[in-house]
Amino acid sequence: MAKSKGMMGRRTIDPGWMAKREKLGARLRTFRERAGLRTESVGHHLNMSSLRVLRIEEGVSGIPAEYLLDMARLYGVSVSELLGDRARRTTPALHSTDAT
Repeated sequence: MAKSKGMMGRRTIDPGWMAKREKLGARLRTFRERAGLRTESVGHHLNMSSLRVLRIEEGVSGIPAEYLLDMARLYGVSVSELLGDRARRTTPALHSTDAT
């Protein structure tokens, strides 16, 4: 959750949350540029303004989850690649050292 209740009901922003948003935005821009697309074209395909695409890439605006699959398809990559998901890495197999 990006925001939490602080003292006296005020909301505070988790500083790591903004950094994650900026990192995702930078990844989205990189994939868009690799695909040879302009923000106007992406906005048209996703039915949003090019300014909103730019704000997402700058980390100013968040991206609704339902757009991630469409962006991945548009950029020719997987959603995991967009998100920088490293969970797909396999762990080394454990080998038994018992001598029998």
